[in-house]
Amino acid sequence: MLRTQPSDVVYSRQMPSAAILLIHPLQRSDSGEYRCEAQLSGKRVLSEQKTVLNVTKPKEKVHARLRFSSDDPELSYIFGHLITSPSTNGIQIWTVPVGLNLTLFCLYEGAPIVPTRWYFDGPGTGIRQDANFGILIIESASIQNEATYTCSSQTHDDDAVSKSFKIKVQAQPKLRVIPSSVVQSSEGTDLVLGCKYSESSEGFPLQTSLWNVPLMTSGQESNHTSFRTKFAPGTDIGWLHNGKTSKRLVESEKLQIGGR
Repeated sequence: MLRTQPSDVVYSRQMPSAAILLIHPLQRSDSGEYRCEAQLSGKRVLSEQKTVLNVTKPKEKVHARLRFSSDDPELSYIFGHLITSPSTNGIQIWTVPVGLNLTLFCLYEGAPIVPTRWYFDGPGTGIRQDANFGILIIESASIQNEATYTCSSQTHDDDAVSKSFKIKVQAQPKLRVIPSSVVQSSEGTDLVLGCKYSESSEGFPLQTSLWNVPLMTSGQESNHTSFRTKFAPGTDIGWLHNGKTSKRLVESEKLQIGGR
């Protein structure tokens, strides 16, 4: 980010698909022209659009409140897809995938400005924070980061102002073959292999795909029938035999991508 007037109260950090500039607290000397800069393959690129900031003195007292970066409509494309649904006590629930780097701002709006601090009821693994700017950074989300996070500030009137949300970490989907070890069976019998698909951290199966293989004698060709059941939209699951897809699908059991 470029500024016409340098200031030590500016915090700039790279974020997914965005560069965020936070000026905290806003002062009249921060008035000026702002443009965005990027380095692409060693080439310096400036945004064609510029923002002109004009800071004025408020005519009335600014009421104290806390605001998360996710509350800003301009940043909804960064955080909106992570917010699922509010819990029974009204706290927002965020669902984030394992390994996500998450940077959040907790902004105190009021006069005079007071520092904010994050509290959480978890172990705090891989978490950093900057109290001066109200920044919370989860470097790589893991199951240990599941907790309720509260941003709090102490006003000069000794009134504590706080705001909370809850983070749930979603593990990567896994496929598990049952049985998973080497199987020995007699020729001419039937063999059923199970494939369990799980998205939850507890490993509970969401659905199961079965492969029914009649075991034939040497020189005879097995009739590989792959049964595919319905999953969430956009999910496809099936079996490979020696690295190749099954030869025939039962038409009545084909996966319906749209789900019904």
